[in-house]
Amino acid sequence: MLHHAAIHNKWEIGPNNAAYSTLRKRPGRIGTGTGYVMSCRQNLAGFTILLLEDEPLIALDVETALQDAGARVVGPTRGERGAMEVIDTAERGGSPRLGGAVLDVHLGSHTCERVAMRLIRLRVPFVFHTGNQRDGDGFVRSSGAPVIRKPALGVDIVAALCRIV
Repeated sequence: MLHHAAIHNKWEIGPNNAAYSTLRKRPGRIGTGTGYVMSCRQNLAGFTILLLEDEPLIALDVETALQDAGARVVGPTRGERGAMEVIDTAERGGSPRLGGAVLDVHLGSHTCERVAMRLIRLRVPFVFHTGNQRDGDGFVRSSGAPVIRKPALGVDIVAALCRIV
């Protein structure tokens, strides 16, 4: 947890931060806070984010970053079946209504392709989170979703979500 706190503080440095400056140009997306994390907190507050990640430590880091940004996290789910159950519930109008998702591309011997295609049909924005450098082809590329390469800081994933939700 100390590691995450250090990362969190790094992103609260304010207008000189490159990510903050990028988002600052988008009217209505930045509040009166002094840094990027504050602005993303306002962007992700009220959003329910599906987290599909099969590596427990990575899932914990991403989940914590999303929660720090104000999101309600569903999951982490470790496989396609769990993610599809969450999506089924949301599609039937049950709680939670999904506002976005973070998808690990490789889930053991499977991929998240079916989950991604389902989210596209439902118009739920998502980012891919992958450690495989060859994931620029196939369904990952055709989806048009942002790709965050592992290892990545949780705040980088939050930044990508802030841009698309």
